[in-house]
Amino acid sequence: MTNDEIRELAKKAGFRWGFIKEQGLMDGMIDFAKLVAQHEREACAIVCDDINAKYKWPDDVAERVASQWCADAIRARGQA
Repeated sequence: MTNDEIRELAKKAGFRWGFIKEQGLMDGMIDFAKLVAQHEREACAIVCDDINAKYKWPDDVAERVASQWCADAIRARGQA
């Protein structure tokens, strides 16, 4: 999530421009938003990990591989 995306979401959430323009407050909000996004990504990746753990039979390889790809892709979004 970019800083510009966070600013746009803040506007949509009803934050006034003065708050968004105030750099110290905005920096704190950006840091907070990034932490929330990181937490949500990990929660989603854990759901995929749980699906991966469920399919341990040889005939369910496709589901296991797909769920692992999803978990890896979700976690990779935080690295971009």
